[in-house]
Amino acid sequence: MDFPTLVSDLGRRLGLSLNLEENGSCGVTFGDDEIGMELVDGRLFLISHLASSLGHETDCARLLNAAHMGLESGFANFGIDEAAGEFTLTRTLEGSMSQETFEKKL
Repeated sequence: MDFPTLVSDLGRRLGLSLNLEENGSCGVTFGDDEIGMELVDGRLFLISHLASSLGHETDCARLLNAAHMGLESGFANFGIDEAAGEFTLTRTLEGSMSQETFEKKL
């Protein structure tokens, strides 16, 4: 399935109206955690803000170690959103996949 269909089907399963906007983005909240989704050039970026990065620069080495070869990060990437002052976790999805696979990757 394509990403717009996967996202809207996820929304239906959760009882939400969830659709990628014209600009290719949307978000969904699970408790205190929000996952932003952005479709760019056929790739769906899943972005989650983890915690404040301000004053926690020493945590960068720990996050980079966890991301080494994706072994402790679920093959996602850690980063810093300087504008928000937060550590982020980003996963990029490509290609067609089943709803089950999509939901596991979330």
